[in-house]
Amino acid sequence: LDRMAGLDNFCWPDSVESEKTPDGRYKLAQLVRANRALDDVCRAYQLPCISGKDSMKNDVIMNGEKISVPPTLLFTLLGNHEDVRKAVSSDFKNSGDIIYLLGQSHQELGASELVTMFRDECGGGIGGKVPAIDTTRNLALYRDLTAAMRQELVVSAHDCSDGGFAVALAEACFGADTGCSVDISEIFSDNNGLDKWGMLFGESLGRILVSVKAEQSAEFEAAMVSNACFRLGEVGVGDEISISLSGETILEASMSALKQSWQATLDGGGA
Repeated sequence: LDRMAGLDNFCWPDSVESEKTPDGRYKLAQLVRANRALDDVCRAYQLPCISGKDSMKNDVIMNGEKISVPPTLLFTLLGNHEDVRKAVSSDFKNSGDIIYLLGQSHQELGASELVTMFRDECGGGIGGKVPAIDTTRNLALYRDLTAAMRQELVVSAHDCSDGGFAVALAEACFGADTGCSVDISEIFSDNNGLDKWGMLFGESLGRILVSVKAEQSAEFEAAMVSNACFRLGEVGVGDEISISLSGETILEASMSALKQSWQATLDGGGA
């Protein structure tokens, strides 16, 4: 964590106010605020940006209509890995492994994949509370998790980003070609303001979904004692992904069916 660097690439629409770009001031304000956020995070993580290539005029006129890319910061992280043999991939490995969620979940559905889908399909906006970052808490979690990985206590680790916890859980199952069974009750006991939608599809920052060998679970929990660490369930042997709350199943799906849909976005239709 102390030997990382970043590449920041701004991919932005024209942000100079003109007759062709009447909203240029707004887009420029977005650029300034994105830079301020990048500065805050890089300073908090002591993360230097060593290079970058910016593209600031991503607009085109097609059939008389102006099309602009959404303001996007493309960030690449580089690091020095002391021993690649101890690298941890994102997919679950063995049935019976224990599944944990690290980090805190909040009611933060604003600008998430879920509400964006609802906007595209039903109209409306993508408002609501957007995820807030706690760099101090996150960095402490990352350090303890990295130490646990060095001790080979972690079998898999998957970030909860696009789509939130439910999507990360499904993707971890895809790699193992198996299902899982989890109960998220303990997470709700930690946050009274959380609802099912926010837990499953909110994109709260800094969370990591991990799996651990059953015989190492106590040692792993001891290693993460200073952090939010929730034991959820275990990797299964069949095809079913099951999520329950207080003993009641709230989401159940076929892993293979979800995987086919996930792959169908690529050329070849999931074949």
